[in-house]
Amino acid sequence: MADYKLVGNDLRNKSGVTEARLAGNDIRNASGVTLGRIRGTDIVDKSGVTVAKVKSDTITDASGRTIGKMADVRKAIDGPGGVSLAALWVLVLR
Repeated sequence: MADYKLVGNDLRNKSGVTEARLAGNDIRNASGVTLGRIRGTDIVDKSGVTVAKVKSDTITDASGRTIGKMADVRKAIDGPGGVSLAALWVLVLR
């Protein structure tokens, strides 16, 4: 069982506490501060710098090195989604 669950737009831990929130293409922490954004298959930080890319089942960093697979994301987070789950994993959990 995963340690986190996507409930609606909220990423919650096992205790049910909201850790982060999806707000359109923005990823925000529980306080509402923007951590990053989803741009197509790119994940960018709050400064607009690309930190990761999702290519089919592989997540790579900005230089192209593999940092994880979608299977890793699904082990950590229960819920629907693709790039949005990967963005939460990269920006909040990793």
